[in-house]
Amino acid sequence: YGDSKLPMKAMIAGNLLNLGLDPLLIFGCNMGIAGASLSSLTGWLLSGCIMWFSLKKRGLDHPLFIPGRQKLQLWKDMAGQGSPVALAMLVIPLSVAGLNYVLTPFGAAYVGAWALSSRMEQMIVLPLYGLSCSLIPFAGFNLGAGNIARIREGIRLSVIACYVLLVPIGFILWWFAPQVIGLFKPGPGVLALSSWAFRAALLGYWLIPIELMVIGLAQGIKHPGYTMLINSGRLLLLRLPLAFVFARLWGGEAVYLSHTVSLLISGLCSLFILRFLLNLTDQECLRDDHAPGTDPAIP
Repeated sequence: YGDSKLPMKAMIAGNLLNLGLDPLLIFGCNMGIAGASLSSLTGWLLSGCIMWFSLKKRGLDHPLFIPGRQKLQLWKDMAGQGSPVALAMLVIPLSVAGLNYVLTPFGAAYVGAWALSSRMEQMIVLPLYGLSCSLIPFAGFNLGAGNIARIREGIRLSVIACYVLLVPIGFILWWFAPQVIGLFKPGPGVLALSSWAFRAALLGYWLIPIELMVIGLAQGIKHPGYTMLINSGRLLLLRLPLAFVFARLWGGEAVYLSHTVSLLISGLCSLFILRFLLNLTDQECLRDDHAPGTDPAIP
């Protein structure tokens, strides 16, 4: 429906409920980690209910699972678009498990430091990921109108917006990394390792906006396989083998550098993939007899 505020409000409400229930269930009810899990579940349920009932008010029908030729074709079309993205997301936990396997022989502090560093990275990545998600419908709408110029301009502005967020937030978190990570109250060893891991990761983030734009554009123009290619290439084909090599050559702290190097290589490759996808979009519009131009009716 073109309403990005609804999911924002729903997720804020769910997170606020989560934050409120955490101390109540963890400490007040003496549930410990089970209380944290229950508060997270409750927050997600609230977010889901808000979005579901809001969509119902707009006339969304209940999903039907009765087989039929037309419905089977819809399931096939959705699976064709969604399966590569789903597989790309499944690559993430597999890669995390592999990296934990490499770090475990060096001690629990190295594993814990990596977990804290990853949480810190989410403070940067998630806002940028939100911007890249906006490209999915934007590129799809304008591809249908044959408006390649608008797709290119949207990508340019999205990249600029990503760097406007990335540079100051990255600098602040780099400078105050020990203080921010210290809020989680880790031990001195874990704090030092996680600060080092996070600062090393930031060195590889200077091309992450390009990679995210490629992911958004690829899904918008119905080529989601590139999302799987980028995720699998960076996490499984680059980061994991490099982690094994760096661990063998230079020890546990060097394992964190495998993340940095894989980000840089993936970002450089994304520059070429982005150019290829834009050229591919041009060809598809010409094949569909669309004349590139501007259409003010297209959002």
